[in-house]
Amino acid sequence: MDDNLRHQRDTSLAGLEALIRRGHQIRIVPAADVTRAWQQDCAAAINQLSGGSKAHWLARAYGDAFLVRSAGGGVVVEVDAMEIVEAAARPTGSPAPTVMPFSCARPVAG
Repeated sequence: MDDNLRHQRDTSLAGLEALIRRGHQIRIVPAADVTRAWQQDCAAAINQLSGGSKAHWLARAYGDAFLVRSAGGGVVVEVDAMEIVEAAARPTGSPAPTVMPFSCARPVAG
């Protein structure tokens, strides 16, 4: 791997680690404006990592996570911000969350 690619990788990983740390901090001291900024920063990171392509698997997975689902599988129109943060911080392999990881509540048309 050349130095340029290594630098890009290291920069991306550092950014993701910072987002994860912020997510954990939000769990401790929740605030709507801080949570909203964190969610926007997560979206920006996903956009950058997917090359801006909505067809990229990472962008599609993140977009699917925007749909908050109830335990029964139906779409939830509103959800508490802390439930979103808790789901995003849940380790891989944990029991199925009520809310998909990295999700952000938004109204569902229909």
